[in-house]
Amino acid sequence: MAHFELSKEEKMNGEEFTKDGAIDLHGRPAIRGKTGRWFAGIIVLCESHTHTMIVSLLPYFKSFFQF
Repeated sequence: MAHFELSKEEKMNGEEFTKDGAIDLHGRPAIRGKTGRWFAGIIVLCESHTHTMIVSLLPYFKSFFQF
């Protein structure tokens, strides 16, 4: 990842913006301290794991309950 220098507009009130070009819902540069980081990553991993378990167990339950 390349290192980018922050301009004066990007250092408003001491808030540091992400350096990877990430934007918020309104199209503004994302503030580093307010992004999801680990919490968002954990949510994504849990959701994908849950989906995998459901898809894997669906044939078992289908045969078990004789739908």
